[in-house]
Amino acid sequence: MRNGGDNRGRLLLISLIVTALFLITLDLRGVQVITGLRNGSQSALSPVQSVAATIFRPVGNFFSDVTQLGRTRGEIERLKARSQERRCRTSTIKISARSSRHRQI
Repeated sequence: MRNGGDNRGRLLLISLIVTALFLITLDLRGVQVITGLRNGSQSALSPVQSVAATIFRPVGNFFSDVTQLGRTRGEIERLKARSQERRCRTSTIKISARSSRHRQI
């Protein structure tokens, strides 16, 4: 025997689809009732969206950092080499400045 709950599920799905199409049609025609509903729903869901963003932002940052790990390591190595090069250049300049001072004395 069939259960009568299947028909209720179908009826609900069809009702939701018809309602969605009706609201889309009204929105495309520029009826202002939809604008009020949209603003009201945005106001009601804005705190939920903020909380969800606060919760999921660290997760997104983690995966972003994992995907950029190779590039970050390469960048760190490049910056270390650049820093070492500048230290050598600075020490060479200091040595030449000392030797020129000693020659002048």
